[in-house]
This record gives sequence, structure tokens and C-alpha cells, in this order.
Amino acid sequence: MNINELRKGNFVLVNYKNGREDVCKIEQINIEERKATLKVLADNANIEIDSPDKWAMLEAIPFKKEFLKQLEFIKDNDYVVFGLPDNGAYVKFLGGGNDIIVRKEKGEWVLITRKDKAFYGCEFHYIPYLHIFQNLVFDYWHIDLYCVL
Repeated sequence: MNINELRKGNFVLVNYKNGREDVCKIEQINIEERKATLKVLADNANIEIDSPDKWAMLEAIPFKKEFLKQLEFIKDNDYVVFGLPDNGAYVKFLGGGNDIIVRKEKGEWVLITRKDKAFYGCEFHYIPYLHIFQNLVFDYWHIDLYCVL
């Protein structure tokens, strides 16, 4: 996992390598000092990440459709996605043509953003992991996405 991609509010998996895993939310992170504080969602305990061995325990959470449902995205099979030939997507309606649009393309989850000079008027951002999705939505819409895992 690339720790340079991580931000406060991201969800990650801590794999203790003994059969136990915890889903955690990053409460604080300092990339330069290689330190982070994580909150374990199951019991609200804090974990301090401050050594290479502890950073090695962090794993990305694969993105899945259930996150869209938890975040109240609506599946709209007739949604027109910019100039793409196929309709349909999971959509978080924000109005003003500024909706958050996610769908599968060639078996991969993508976030679709407007790009007027592109052939279809949009751009695909692949979202293999939940934290990547959280970061992209914040970068484009300045919305923090917190879902209940």
C-alpha cells in the first residue's frame, strides 16, 4: 500500500498477520514523519502507527458496490453519462450537472468526471480501493465520504 495516498478520514485494514484484522479510520497522519493514529471501528480503540513494521500491517480495502449503497448512491440504469454510448451508473445526485457518477467499465469500478475536451466529454478514474475513491471525491467535490463499514 502506498502510504503517500493516505489522508485523514481514509479507511484502511490493519492486518495483524495472526488471523485478526480491523477496519480503521485514519484520525491523524503525518507522511513526512511516517506517523499516524488510527481508530478501530469495532471498539473505538486507537492504534499508533510509527514504525515500518506497523506501516506494513496496513492494507487497502478493495472498492465494492456495497459502499455505494451505504453512501446512498442510486442505481439509475437510464442515467446519461456525458457523451458515452451506454447509459447507466450509480449516482449521488448533487444537482447542477455536478453529480458523482460511478460505474463499472470493462469489469473495473470507475469514477467519471467531466472533461469537456475529451472525446466523450468525460474522464475515467479507476477506483480499486476505498481510500482512492474517498480521495477522488474530495478532490473533485470537496466532500468527505464516510461510510459505515
